[in-house]
Parts: sequence; structure tokens; C-alpha cells
Amino acid sequence: MRASDPNLHFTPVQQLEWENYFISVGDRNAQIRCKFPYPKWHKFKGTILKIIQQIAKFCITEKVIRYSVKYVNLIQAATLSEQMEKIKLAIKLGDIKVEADNVNLQVQRKEGDVVHILSVINNASSNITNEKNTSGVIVDIDSFRQLDNLDFQLSQQILKRD
Repeated sequence: MRASDPNLHFTPVQQLEWENYFISVGDRNAQIRCKFPYPKWHKFKGTILKIIQQIAKFCITEKVIRYSVKYVNLIQAATLSEQMEKIKLAIKLGDIKVEADNVNLQVQRKEGDVVHILSVINNASSNITNEKNTSGVIVDIDSFRQLDNLDFQLSQQILKRD
């Protein structure tokens, strides 16, 4: 079923917890996620590269068709107006200025061979850190690059560069 449904191609089927990270694998993918608190990009990228080196040692794949980086954050703000202001989002539909309204927006932007999917959802709430309930605006950025069956070893060099 996963092979025949494109929506399930990159769905993980196993998950491993390792130090401050989760490593999930599926038929066509490996995902690396960090736990809270976020360790900052330099350390996270180093961990990603280390895990990819380990995958290369097992020779479980020869080709890479894409890689992606996804960032999700809940930016705290009490009111809808404050949420729009914090992310500097201004929307006007005809004569209607969107200010204190619920927004669920997705923009796909292509820069060279990288596609960025930017999503904004305001009026969200979360209890992720087991503290008090937090409300604000969700900013989700998913950036991916198609590699057209690139050799796994060569893809490692590209990842180090990016």
C-alpha cells in the first residue's frame, strides 16, 4: 500500500530514540528530529551528517532522490492582531484587510532547485513542553531539493555544503 500511494511514500515505519534525537525510517526515507530544547542549527546539522555517514556504512541505499529540512515553531502572542504583527504578515483581499482574523496560509516558493513550502496558522495553542498552555502563530517551513537519483556518496557532499 505504501508503494502504490504517493501520499505514503515518505511515511516512517520505525523510530529510534538516540540521545536528544528521534531517527525514523521508512521504505524511502530517513528522518532526524530533535527533542526540546532545540540544540541550534550548527549542532543539529553535525548530528544529521553523522547519522548519514552511519547510513552510508550499511550500504542500504545507493541513490538519493531528495532531501529536505523542516522547521516548525509556535511564536507566542495572545491576540490574533499580535500574532500577525509578530510574523510581519500583511494580507489584503480586495478591500478587506486581514488583521484580527483566523488565517491558514500556504505559499510555495521555488528558488533554483529548492522548493520552500511556507505555512502560517494563527490562533494555535500547544502544550508541547508540559508547561502551561501556549497560544500563538505556527510558522512551518519545509524546504526540499530534488536530486534525480543522485549517488548517495555524492549527495553527502552536497549536504555538507548546504
